[in-house]
Amino acid sequence: MAIPPPAFPEAALAPSPGSFRPRPLGVSFFGHRDAVWSMAFTPDSRTLAVGLDDGTVWLWDVTDPLRPQRLSGPLAADDDVVWSVTFVPDRRTLAIGGSDGTVRLWNLADPHHPHPIGGPLPDSRAMDSLMLAPDGRTLAIGGSDGTVRLWNLADPHHPDPIGVLTGSHEVDSMVFAPDGRTLAVGGSDGTVRLWDVADPHAPHPLGDPLIGRYTAGSLAFASDGRTLAVGNGSQTLWVWDIADPHHLQPLGEPFTDGHMPESFTFAPNGRTIAAGFNDGIMQLWDVADPHHPRPIGAPLTSHSDAVLSVVFAPDSRTLATGSGDGTVHLWRLS
Repeated sequence: MAIPPPAFPEAALAPSPGSFRPRPLGVSFFGHRDAVWSMAFTPDSRTLAVGLDDGTVWLWDVTDPLRPQRLSGPLAADDDVVWSVTFVPDRRTLAIGGSDGTVRLWNLADPHHPHPIGGPLPDSRAMDSLMLAPDGRTLAIGGSDGTVRLWNLADPHHPDPIGVLTGSHEVDSMVFAPDGRTLAVGGSDGTVRLWDVADPHAPHPLGDPLIGRYTAGSLAFASDGRTLAVGNGSQTLWVWDIADPHHLQPLGEPFTDGHMPESFTFAPNGRTIAAGFNDGIMQLWDVADPHHPRPIGAPLTSHSDAVLSVVFAPDSRTLATGSGDGTVHLWRLS
């Protein structure tokens, strides 16, 4: 039996007392007409990869976020949108997924002279979503055909297919739990399915799917591994307790502030959500008590177009926002 979302009324959320406001760092960079669709920090928070709608990926040294420096020319210079970029924890490998349905691996041992590792992964032509497990060994590729293919990247030069997940509509989003044992898969029909991938050679579904009213366009796990946020086309963010996959429970009321979420993510500490919206604003939310989420300060309005990508640096000190206006802004969190 599928689990429908609860019917919560819209809630007026007051700013939390004593909340902080992010400080912009330096000037926006990458200021041109190509929309920023995806971003990722290296595990040491010193390098930022930026994927654009012209099919290129650029590497930036953000060790000094006041003076970001371009590290190299463009990677993966194709004509298709770069939907996803993700770093392997060793910092030497970057996985890039494009709207042409391909997934490519790049060697970044020398970030000034990156080079591709072989050709596109086989059978990745239907790629719509890309996610790497926290241990860096398992890569999940979600497709428009509703399948999720798992690959072993222990040796990036010889990736091996190890498992296939089925049963979804077109895969719009995926996220691994922090321990890498659970994968949440969101489909274009609004369904979110949980999978046990502790043994990626034998994945199996966990409990009943969560049925939404709209596409499950974005998913994010909190650091506790039991809290899952789901964004959809209804101008809401839902937060769920999935500790028992057979009895999924909504936590509090949905985020209902009248804006359409394009992207969101939990901070590494699991207590804050940063959300980017289609009207160009970004908002931080205090979810330390997920039953009563509260906005942190006023919305930030530095972008002139939709905020398509939001990502925290692993050190929790910097937040990057990328927009359809072609800019990336860096924010200091204190």
